[in-house]
Amino acid sequence: MFTFEVLLWMIKTIFPDYDIQWVGPESRKVLERELDFQQEALNSEKAAKNSQGNDDYYFPKVYWKSTTNKILTTEFIHGCKITNQKAIKEYGFEPKQAIKKLTQLMGEQLFVHGFLHGDPHPGNVFIRPNPKNKSKLQVVLLDHGLYKELSEEFREKYCAIYWAAATRKNNKVIEKYCMELGISPHNTDLFVTMILMRPPQEFIRKHFGVEWYQMHQVIGNLESINKFGTFAELTKEMPKEMLIILRNANILRSINHELGAPINRCAVLARESLKGLTIQNRNSSIITSLKNKIGFWFIIIRMDLTYKFAKLYLKIMHLFGYIPNQFSVEGYIAADWSDRPY
Repeated sequence: MFTFEVLLWMIKTIFPDYDIQWVGPESRKVLERELDFQQEALNSEKAAKNSQGNDDYYFPKVYWKSTTNKILTTEFIHGCKITNQKAIKEYGFEPKQAIKKLTQLMGEQLFVHGFLHGDPHPGNVFIRPNPKNKSKLQVVLLDHGLYKELSEEFREKYCAIYWAAATRKNNKVIEKYCMELGISPHNTDLFVTMILMRPPQEFIRKHFGVEWYQMHQVIGNLESINKFGTFAELTKEMPKEMLIILRNANILRSINHELGAPINRCAVLARESLKGLTIQNRNSSIITSLKNKIGFWFIIIRMDLTYKFAKLYLKIMHLFGYIPNQFSVEGYIAADWSDRPY
C-alpha cells in the first residue's frame, strides 16, 4: 500500500490536474476487507440469502468450523469458467445463456439488493448443470472477498439514473439525481457514458458531427476526448461506491465481448433497474403501477429491436463498402452493444 500511495502522490505531482490520491484510502479499506476471510464467508452467505429461492444461482457452502479470519473453507465446486465456450456447449448450454444469467445476477445485486460483488471475473464465475435439474444452467459465484454495500438512498437514485440513461426516457431525471449525488450538470454526459460504457447519440452528433457508427473517424483525435468533459473532475465528484460498480460493469462487458456479445447488456441491466424502481414505487396505485410497467416493457422491446437492426445495418454497410475494412467491422459487431452510443 505504501508503494501504491507513493505512486499516487507522484501522479499528482507530475500531473496536477489528475489528483487521484483519494483512491488510496479507498483501496486500503478494500484490501483490509479482502484479507479477512471470515468477512468473505459472511459476504457469501449474505449474497446467497439475497438470491434465496432462485436456483439459477449458487454460492458455495461455508464450513465455519474450519474457517478463521486467515483460512476460508468452502464446498468444492465442479464446473467450467464462464468463458469456456466449448465446455459450456458440452454441458448442452449456450454461452448466451451463461452471460445473460450472470448479468441478471449482477443487476439484481446492484439494483435490487444493493450488495454487489466487485470482482466477477471469469475465474470467479463457474457454469454447471443445475444439480436439481440437469437441463437447467446454473451460475456459481466464487470469491466473495470484494463486495460493496450500497445505502438505500444511493441504490434508489442510481436505479433512476440508470433506467433513464439506458432507455433515453428522461434527461431531467438524470440531471436531478446526478446533482443529488454531487455530480455537476456539465459532467452528466460523461457520467452517463461511464455507467453505460457508451456515449449518448445526441452528444456525439452535437460535439463530433457524426453518427455513432462513424466514431472511428474521430475517436483517435486526442483533442476530441476533451469534449467528454473533465474525467479527473468527475472522479472527484462521483460517489466512492462507483469504483466497485464501474469495476463490476467493465468485467461484465469484457466477458460479454469475449463470448461474442450475444446479449444487449444494457437492456438486461435496465430490466433489473426496473425491478429496483418497482421496489421503491410499490406504494403506487395498481393502475399507475401497471401503466408504468407496460410503458417500461415497450421501451425494453424497442431497445432489443434496435440492437438487432443495428447489427444487421452494420453488416450491410460493410458488405457494400461504406465502412472501411481497416475499421474491423466484424470486431465492432462482436463488441458489446453497450460500447456504442444509443
